[in-house]
Amino acid sequence: MKPLAEHEVHLYYAEFTAEPVTGYLALLSPDEVERAARYRVEHARAQFIVTRGILRTLLGQYLDRPPAGISFHFGPQGKPEVAGSAGLAFSVSHSGNWSALAFARDCRLGIDIEHQRHIKEWEHIARNQFAASESAQVIAAPEHLRDALFFRFWTRREAYAKALGVGIGDPQTTAIPHDWFAYVLQPREDYAGTLVANKPVRVSVHSGLAE
Repeated sequence: MKPLAEHEVHLYYAEFTAEPVTGYLALLSPDEVERAARYRVEHARAQFIVTRGILRTLLGQYLDRPPAGISFHFGPQGKPEVAGSAGLAFSVSHSGNWSALAFARDCRLGIDIEHQRHIKEWEHIARNQFAASESAQVIAAPEHLRDALFFRFWTRREAYAKALGVGIGDPQTTAIPHDWFAYVLQPREDYAGTLVANKPVRVSVHSGLAE
């Protein structure tokens, strides 16, 4: 695996293909196993297990620790962190059959991806959740471009909320401050995504778990 340099973000995309989850399940903590069991839909439960297993595998490689031995704690605002991680930050998002995992050092980091689709309540959400300038752009957009623009702004806000460790309904997530940086992602043609960081970073995409 390539070392994670300062001002660099390593980004991984993983497609869920209904692969066996047994190996990943063995890496999870009792709390994560309990969280997985609460999913009523088998596909969602399996995807959660695989994504958490991949997260633990990658964290283990960066920290040179056994994946199953990694423990998490929550920061002051509820953002998950790795105990004794020496400044390693991470963020995870999944939508549809795809997950995205981002890693950086000494950085506040958030990522969100969304499978683009039509949202019936798009106008209500835009007016009540987006910044005024963003809402105006979505409302004025041609119909064939509106869904893509809606999810561009939605993922920006969601990624920023994750970086802060707050819910998307928190008023401070309405707009990203000028001293933060947002990077547009497109995992697939029909997906939107944003990575947000509190300092300028270089994003490099990695396709394997052991590069």
